[in-house]
Amino acid sequence: MVALPSDHPLAWRGRVMIADLAGEPFVTFPGAQGSSVREALLRVAVEAGFAPTIVREAPDSSAILSLSAAGPRASRCPGPRSRGTPGRRSPACCPP
Repeated sequence: MVALPSDHPLAWRGRVMIADLAGEPFVTFPGAQGSSVREALLRVAVEAGFAPTIVREAPDSSAILSLSAAGPRASRCPGPRSRGTPGRRSPACCPP
């Protein structure tokens, strides 16, 4: 699952592939925290042929989603799928 600002060009696609996110800035958990979500992001990005550009780190999912909503950033996140609201700065979560 990926969280994107609701006005991001990929936010309203039915499905976003990890390769679509190459070159996008990412927000994730700190590396020192030992997060399985961060490790999964790094693994799937490398498998897709790119190294993610991590521009911000945050200690919890709420902070990550808030930073993603503020855009332009993407984050790989666990949790239920939501679409946000067009025209609002809420994150849209799409399956990767």
